[in-house]
Amino acid sequence: MLKIDHLLMRGYVDKDLRVSFRYKFSDAEYATVRQHGDFIFINPTYAIVISRSFDDSIFIPDRKYFAFVSLLTKTVKLISDDLYKLFPDVNDIEFGIDHKMLDIFRVEKAMSTNGITMLPTVWSDSNSKCYPGIEICGDNRCFKFPLEDAIAMVQLFSTFDPTNMGMNILRMIGKIE
Repeated sequence: MLKIDHLLMRGYVDKDLRVSFRYKFSDAEYATVRQHGDFIFINPTYAIVISRSFDDSIFIPDRKYFAFVSLLTKTVKLISDDLYKLFPDVNDIEFGIDHKMLDIFRVEKAMSTNGITMLPTVWSDSNSKCYPGIEICGDNRCFKFPLEDAIAMVQLFSTFDPTNMGMNILRMIGKIE
């Protein structure tokens, strides 16, 4: 089994943040590429990994990819639309989240799909500087990152095609022509 990890983006605000495309190629029983007569069957296995370190990461498998991207796009738009309501002191040195607005957001606007939920949060860096952020919860883990990096991810995923990326990887390693 061959695993290929391709770095798609690094965080702009959170310098430790990494978004990677992980592709798995297998020749085993459930082969990635197999031929039957004149037909070639391709069974891609990939994931998006959003991480800061090995222990601090969230894994989005291929079957949840499109739902995740849709959810992230909608959540970023909702938080951006309500930015000053959720974070009334966003331009001050110290700021927090308006808990009343957060509760309203959770009840009226929060979305969840495929076991993934996204909510607004306050993200702080190693110097304790605070930024508006997003918290992704799923698979018994929660992962926080800055809203600005989430906006960049939305832009990345709006043009990224995991199927094409997988086909290009298979071409690079010589498994298809």
